[in-house]
Amino acid sequence: MYEFRRNIKTSQRFEYGIYQILDHFLGRERVFRWLGKRRQKFYKNLHATLKASGEGKIIPLERRTNLSAKEFHDHYVRKGIPVILEGAAKDWDCATKWSLDYFKELHGDDEILLVNQEQVGFPHEKTTLGHVIDNIR
Repeated sequence: MYEFRRNIKTSQRFEYGIYQILDHFLGRERVFRWLGKRRQKFYKNLHATLKASGEGKIIPLERRTNLSAKEFHDHYVRKGIPVILEGAAKDWDCATKWSLDYFKELHGDDEILLVNQEQVGFPHEKTTLGHVIDNIR
């Protein structure tokens, strides 16, 4: 287990997860209306916890190619060691098909909620993924 994980309390991890689940199933805008003040307080406390932990650090990672599933599981997953799998996804759709145009065609009309979590009250706006993609270009 890496040191950075120990700086965030289990209760903070749990509360963060609850907000993500509620956002997903009930809609973020509704959850903000119901729990906005509590959520702001939570983020403020989480920020203080992270700030007290000091500067983050870069952890060097091993890079592997042609790693078998068994070797990956035995040497990395089971031990909780991160590894970069070079070329492992080169034939996957995410590497061959995904692009801004691809996502706009499939999900351009999907409504999304943009939230500025750095401002008090979490100002937000509804828009479409297509609009966001157009503004990226």
